Amino acid sequence: MSTSEEETADALIGLAMVPVTIVFGGFVLMRLWAWHIVPVFGLPSLTLGHAIGVDLVVVLLRGIHSNKKDDDRSASTAAFTSLFVHAIFLLVGWLAR
Repeated sequence: MSTSEEETADALIGLAMVPVTIVFGGFVLMRLWAWHIVPVFGLPSLTLGHAIGVDLVVVLLRGIHSNKKDDDRSASTAAFTSLFVHAIFLLVGWLAR
C-alpha cells in the first residue's frame, strides 16, 4: 500500500471511530456520575443521551487544543488514545466507588 492509501485508510478509520468515542465518552460520564455525584450530592442520574450532551458541551467549552508533539499522530491513533484514556478514567472511578 502506498503512503497516500495508508493515510486515506487511517483517516477513514479515525472518522469511523468518532461516534464510538463520543458514545463511550458519554457512557463513562454517565457511570462516573452515577457512582460519585448521585450518592454524594443527591442529584438525579444522567441518561446516556444527557451524558453525551454534557460531554460534548464540555468539549466545546474547553476547545480543542493541539500540542506540537501531537500533530504527527494519525487519526486512528488519536481515536484509540481517547478510548484508552476514557477506559482508564472508568477503571479509576470504578475502583474509587
